[in-house]
Amino acid sequence: MSTHIFGENRDLNLKISVAIPAYNCAPTIRQTLDSVLSQTVPADEVLVVNDGSTDETLSILESYKPRITVLSQRNQGVASARNYLCRHARGDVIAWLDSDDIWHPKYLEVQRSLIKDHPDAVAYFTGHDNFTGGGTYEWVSDPAEQYATAEVIAPLQFLERYNRATGPFNSVSHCCVPKRVFTALGNEAFKFRTAEDYYFFNLAAPAGPVVFLPKPMTAYRVRRGSLSSDRFKAAQAVTQVFEHLTERYE
Repeated sequence: MSTHIFGENRDLNLKISVAIPAYNCAPTIRQTLDSVLSQTVPADEVLVVNDGSTDETLSILESYKPRITVLSQRNQGVASARNYLCRHARGDVIAWLDSDDIWHPKYLEVQRSLIKDHPDAVAYFTGHDNFTGGGTYEWVSDPAEQYATAEVIAPLQFLERYNRATGPFNSVSHCCVPKRVFTALGNEAFKFRTAEDYYFFNLAAPAGPVVFLPKPMTAYRVRRGSLSSDRFKAAQAVTQVFEHLTERYE
């Protein structure tokens, strides 16, 4: 039996904060934001941090006010942007989304159901579909109507699966995390360029179960030249993560 150092949140009237780091994402950010603002069950707040963009990202974000809250910082990278969002989010749960990915309209509705059914988890994943190109993603069917059972993955089992092959857990864009998790981890739950999410999940996962519902509720955009596509740099970053976490694990 695992020990849940983050406690439990059984308040079914929980509030969800959407958190989006944005850097030079003018070609895709509108599609991302439109998918958030068209949810069947809306978020309680939508936070976007402009990480020192030099293109039209900021002006596009400003055009969405007051439906979203725009934060800004000088360019410090995605890990810093995520930590900044954590500090400003007021919800009980943070729903992460990258600035080029797209949610199905029922994504938050499904996630709220998962959180209600499994309030002691440290992370909630849905499935995702990969797509390419600069256009939006067309949902040809309603994945929420597909039959699937949520899997509750014990901490050590999740760590083994995640580190063997990230697979269904390859992006925070289809993941919600309780704010209490970040509060317990401090001001730097994310570290390292290109591996900030890898650092976070290896840091937080031992403290509680992870819930996975294999319904493709997020469209994950695969782009050439992205940080995650450079396998050599990604491997270097993973090595750095474990070097940093060694002392904490011991």
